Amino acid sequence: QRGQPSVAGRRGEAMEKQRSSRYGGGTQVEVLPSGFGRSDVVRLITQSLRALGYHKSAGLLESESQIELLSGDVRSFRQGVLDGHWDDACSRVAALGLESIEAYRAVQFLILEQKFLELVDDRSFGPALECLRKQLVPLGALPEQLQRLSSLLLCPQRDELYLRCGWAAIGVEEDVRLAARQRLLSELHALIPPSVLIPENRLETLLLQAMAQQAGTSPTPSLNGGHSYGHTRWDLFSDHAPTQQKVLVSECVRVLERHPDEIWFVQFSHNGLRLASAGKDGLVVIWAMPALPCPPPSPRQQQQQQRQQQQQQQEQHTETGTANGSTAQAVNGNAGQAANGNAAQASLLADRDHSESTVQMEIALAHETGRSSENSDTPMSDAAPSVPPAP
Repeated sequence: QRGQPSVAGRRGEAMEKQRSSRYGGGTQVEVLPSGFGRSDVVRLITQSLRALGYHKSAGLLESESQIELLSGDVRSFRQGVLDGHWDDACSRVAALGLESIEAYRAVQFLILEQKFLELVDDRSFGPALECLRKQLVPLGALPEQLQRLSSLLLCPQRDELYLRCGWAAIGVEEDVRLAARQRLLSELHALIPPSVLIPENRLETLLLQAMAQQAGTSPTPSLNGGHSYGHTRWDLFSDHAPTQQKVLVSECVRVLERHPDEIWFVQFSHNGLRLASAGKDGLVVIWAMPALPCPPPSPRQQQQQQRQQQQQQQEQHTETGTANGSTAQAVNGNAGQAANGNAAQASLLADRDHSESTVQMEIALAHETGRSSENSDTPMSDAAPSVPPAP
């Protein structure tokens, strides 16, 4: 290997070569008035033309602009992955301009892993085991990854192999390998700089992001790394007004300063007047929250409140009438009892006066009788006994 360039050296040469090919043989970037580079726009249009099936128009655009969509090495690498030429694809990894040796090994591992899976699918266990020992192990893969791959050699049926390696849900049996290779290419896009290998359907992805930004929605990710809106058709020739969304206005009303360490959990009380906080220090602190103004009730809530008030007023009116009737009966009963008591007391006083007047009359008769006895010399013993005065 003496005299051969290192991986870092080949990577630097590849980046310089890709940069030179990208800008038509020069290193100066022409910027459009919009701020985008001319070469970037041309490459996006070229990719979109090829995706739409206009390969002749894409070739004419590359020929006229002198800006290639992909360099020769990158194009061969991509086609080698899709065609299953694994050794050729691995030999061109150094031309991708990867940023680190870890990314270089990760790309190599993904490519060789796909090679191993297809060999196992062909029931070529000898070449598969050789690929595992001589190509995958030297890359420094984790023992768990190597153990998972070696266990696939024991799968008795193809269905179990597809299920364990993740191929069961990516395509039908006829094109499952092509779908697996396309998924591999999407995984490689995350490791390769996008300026070297443009992500698939990049122009459509940018259009979807722009439409989602105008409409105020979030695009739904699809399986190929782009975005999908189902059968929604966007109008590219008019602007879209953003949908009105309720925005919660946040305001800092309290700072939790009692905890000396991290706060892990907070919970409001049901009435919103207390807040409990707990953290790493093992303390639970109860905070008194300021009363916040309630939002105005809706028309439906206002009608419900009016009906409740009317019901309460009716119930209060009924209770008041019942209470007044009970009070009147009680007053009449008290008056009758008072009248009966007064009559009894008057009868007692009348009887007492009558008794006193009778006693006084008897006393007066006795005095008169005594005087007449003294005048007629009648002894006192024969006279009528005196009656003591009434108490």
